[in-house]
This record gives sequence, structure tokens and C-alpha cells, in this order.
Amino acid sequence: MLLLVAYDQDPAGRNMVDYLIQKMTKSGPIYRGESFDLVVLDKTNKKAEWLVSKFYYDGFLIF
Repeated sequence: MLLLVAYDQDPAGRNMVDYLIQKMTKSGPIYRGESFDLVVLDKTNKKAEWLVSKFYYDGFLIF
């Protein structure tokens, strides 16, 4: 399963999040879906290595 990662302060990313979460269920900080899960970050991070240690997924898509 993939994890989509969005930045809350990005207007385009926020619009995509608002659309995508309509059919997802929230479980803590993660929105869960059938094909992928989604997490929204409240601040940007230059490096995303910490995602690998915190979330266990087959791949990550950051937008």
C-alpha cells in the first residue's frame, strides 16, 4: 500500500486533500482508503527519511 503525504500550507495540496478524504476514514493522523492512505503534515521537511521509520508502507508519494 502507498502513503500519500501532503503539506497543509500548500493551497493546491490542500485542495487535493479535501477532495481525497471525502471517501476515507480517519485513524489518528492517517486517513485510510482502499488503495492508499494519506497523511497531512503541518510543516515542511526538507528530508523525508523520517517517514520511512514512522510509517510502514510499500512506497510514498509526497505532494
